[in-house]
Amino acid sequence: MPKFSIVMPVYNLRPWLVDAIESVRAQDFEDWELICVDDGSTDGSGEVLDGYLVKESRIHVVHQANGGEGAARNAALEIATGEWLAYLDGDDLWHPQFLSTAVSGMAQFPDAQIVRMAHVDFPDGGEPHWPDQKSGFRYIDYSKRLTSDVYSGGFLDAVYLRAGVKNIRFKDYSVGADRVCYNECLAATVGMAASKVVRYAYRRRQGSAYNAPETSRKSISQLSWQMDQWRFWENGGRSVDRPLIRRAAQMLTELHAYSLWSLPSEELAPSWKAWILALRELKDSRMLPGWQRFVAGIIVALPVRIIAWTLCAFPYWLKLKGVHR
Repeated sequence: MPKFSIVMPVYNLRPWLVDAIESVRAQDFEDWELICVDDGSTDGSGEVLDGYLVKESRIHVVHQANGGEGAARNAALEIATGEWLAYLDGDDLWHPQFLSTAVSGMAQFPDAQIVRMAHVDFPDGGEPHWPDQKSGFRYIDYSKRLTSDVYSGGFLDAVYLRAGVKNIRFKDYSVGADRVCYNECLAATVGMAASKVVRYAYRRRQGSAYNAPETSRKSISQLSWQMDQWRFWENGGRSVDRPLIRRAAQMLTELHAYSLWSLPSEELAPSWKAWILALRELKDSRMLPGWQRFVAGIIVALPVRIIAWTLCAFPYWLKLKGVHR
């Protein structure tokens, strides 16, 4: 059994795929398996993956019909054998010490079920800047309270003890599935070792899911993962820091209303309907701050778009312009 099973979903990533795989092969900790799932690529990514089978025994390749990033990750999880799970997207990069740094966190805090580091963004066509840092870890116990520290990193920045999260799978969201999975991992565990040392690099490029044009499917996926997170907080039996609640409430009201107005007119109706249904659930939430509860109640009672714009989108637009805070 390897120490790490690394999950890599691949869909039409040929220009970046070799760099991503080579960043795994360059790890100074060598006890790993890499499971690459070709999710119906049409650009030759599958052939690139198959080429590694003859030169790297630690790489495994699965080919499947296109089912989305979540389905690809789930297929890899079904055959993973490692003690720990790690995730690398096929257009991103790891620092050569990603795995060894995680191992040092495990050694410092043997009870940790998640070991999290930090990430840096870099533009497509550029190279990531890896700050010169020491990899000191601290332990975060979230068995009773979820704090901002728990959410200060990204899902891909961490590794996860497979025995603790082995039954967790990804949902079919076009965006946000990793955030939902992260919350489910938190629900199944009680503590993490966390470091601010940068070991993951996110490539910011045109054509990625987060940079794709706004559509009703993307809008509804964003709303869905945010509501999943809200339900986890409300029903998970742990207290939640007020700054996290305020930010999430703003995302579900002001920010989401603002994003609706960037949709093409033909895409607006399904997203509007989904948002009204979400507000109907939210308005009775005991966690929702008073102003957002008032706004949600008004919009549910009078589901008129000009009212939603006035109460939510317009104030958020003013904040973006710096008119008020």
